[in-house]
Amino acid sequence: VMDDLLYLSRESVGPHDINIPIRYAGQLYSSIKQYGVNEDVFRNTNIPLDLIHEQEYFIHFPDFLTLCRNAIEQAGTTEIAVEFGVTAVLPSHGAWGLAVMTAPTLYEAIMLFKRYATLELPFFIFDYQEVGDHVVVAIRETDAIRHHREFHLEHVVIAEAINFLYALQDSSDLEVFCSYAPPAYADRYSKIINRPVYFNSAFTGVRFHRKHLAVPMPDENHASHQMLLKSLEDAKVRKPAKFSMKESIMQFLDAMRFRYPDQETVAKELNVSPRKLRYCLKDENTTYKSIVSDLKKRDAYQCLSEGMSIGQVALELGYDDPSNFTRAFRKWYGVSPSDFRAIRK
Repeated sequence: VMDDLLYLSRESVGPHDINIPIRYAGQLYSSIKQYGVNEDVFRNTNIPLDLIHEQEYFIHFPDFLTLCRNAIEQAGTTEIAVEFGVTAVLPSHGAWGLAVMTAPTLYEAIMLFKRYATLELPFFIFDYQEVGDHVVVAIRETDAIRHHREFHLEHVVIAEAINFLYALQDSSDLEVFCSYAPPAYADRYSKIINRPVYFNSAFTGVRFHRKHLAVPMPDENHASHQMLLKSLEDAKVRKPAKFSMKESIMQFLDAMRFRYPDQETVAKELNVSPRKLRYCLKDENTTYKSIVSDLKKRDAYQCLSEGMSIGQVALELGYDDPSNFTRAFRKWYGVSPSDFRAIRK
């Protein structure tokens, strides 16, 4: 019941409420290089390229969304969701993915996956239901991915299908359902999954016979499973990594969503003195003004890309005069906002 209440509260979660492991950004980037995608895909994000394969580093979900949008634009197709899904299988999730693989039974594996996916992938809700003789593991999206719903559903359902192909020792009754229309490359689904795939369905996810629930996982190993569970519990009680002052400020401003209070106000909210805030930023070779400018630059790009009018974007970012916004945008990107929109078209 508590799980259900938690899921209901998460349905309206927004991107600024979420942090995810940076390794998912690394997996996306590594999986789509064959499409000609280069490091410019990280533009307008605060994702450190040198840390994209770290296990314990987290990034703001809006940065990951920007990365996905840039990747689609650079590749020129949403088919990259397929490549990403193929790589986002259990071993790619670190210790908890391996713990799932070594679980005693499929049922315990599903429950463990559901638990940790809630923590690391909170922009989805994973529903488990037993309906008659069948099990349905459905994926429901939250508001956090409403702008790129199908792209994110695609890579997750492909990864889910591959994971169940691995877990079910007899996958002949596995069915895959997608709540969106078949993309132009739908034939790739069948080639990768090799099971029936139904589009325009009532839900996204998989269905199989409940007889599989008691079957051991292919890599079931009691000693390894217990060791991995212990490492996961130890990680939960370990002191969280300390954010830099810049990262703390960016987290706070991201949560404010298009509001940029003065430095003294931010210092008070972060429980530090204005002097300490300035000192820390100086030690990190940046300033509060520079951080705000970088965030406005990113937000301006995102808002214009989503179709907001120039006047509306200027107002959202705190510019009383649209001409001041135009000057700032030209300084950031070398073109005016109107030229930028023409280029985008």
